Amino acid sequence: MVSSKGAKLSGTVPAERSCLEHRLANPQASDGVFLIDVNGTAAKVYCDMTRYGGGWTLLVSNGGGGGFTQSNLLKRYPTMPSITSDYSILG
Repeated sequence: MVSSKGAKLSGTVPAERSCLEHRLANPQASDGVFLIDVNGTAAKVYCDMTRYGGGWTLLVSNGGGGGFTQSNLLKRYPTMPSITSDYSILG
């Protein structure tokens, strides 16, 4: 996956602070994992660039069907964004 600036995912902090900023900078971007700037730190997030105009950031997914509790929400693999498995950036 590439960011809207054309750089491959790496540890460098991108200019974009959200999936919406990625979408606005690159209208042809497709759904996938992007880096965003979270208070000066690069963070991998899953961006939905196709639904309802695009630019949406995935916060939580429940691919395993385990439901949502405070404890399991914090254990949902925050470094591996996915829409098909458990994931959360809320921890």
